[in-house]
Amino acid sequence: MKEQCSRAGRGLAFLAILWAAMLITGCHFGKPHFESPPSDVAPPGAGMVDKFRIGDSVNITFSGSGPDFVLQPHKEAVKEDGTITPPLVGTVVAAGRTPGELQVELQKKYNALYKNLTVTVTSADRFYYVSGEVRKPGPEPYLGETDIIKAISAAQDFTDFANRRKVRLTRANGQTEVINVQKILNGDAEDVPVYPGDKIVVKRRMF
Repeated sequence: MKEQCSRAGRGLAFLAILWAAMLITGCHFGKPHFESPPSDVAPPGAGMVDKFRIGDSVNITFSGSGPDFVLQPHKEAVKEDGTITPPLVGTVVAAGRTPGELQVELQKKYNALYKNLTVTVTSADRFYYVSGEVRKPGPEPYLGETDIIKAISAAQDFTDFANRRKVRLTRANGQTEVINVQKILNGDAEDVPVYPGDKIVVKRRMF
């Protein structure tokens, strides 16, 4: 009996020491504790900047001083080969670059010609167009990556007479395709991206 009591006493003493250790190290029973994510971790998609595409308008402005400074603002659409031709520096690739990336390259090129010149590159406002059997036809601002479902939603959706199976999409380069939007809505086909300058025409169904 004495041996059993001794063992019980040692067990209680061990539990008491364990409990005290847990209190000291800050362990708690009850609601789980979740640490906040580090403040320097950006959420998915944060900081993403849209890049120039074929047909986009590139605005280039120059600021500086001196008797030889004669450069005027330059505006140009990105050509089919993805390039633009700013004054004095020849052909430069613009497609696939952000305004900031293009600005850095142009600044280097103009630094070889001018001592006190600042180059600024911006993108012009960009639009795509939705017409036909939608509730709000007209131009829609291109605010970043989008697709034909979102584009039609921005035009306040189809009318009751829309032919969802034959929606014509004309690219800025003139290429045309007919999209079965109903299949996309049903999950039977992949969505189709929409770019600046694209034209979406929703035809009226026959019955």
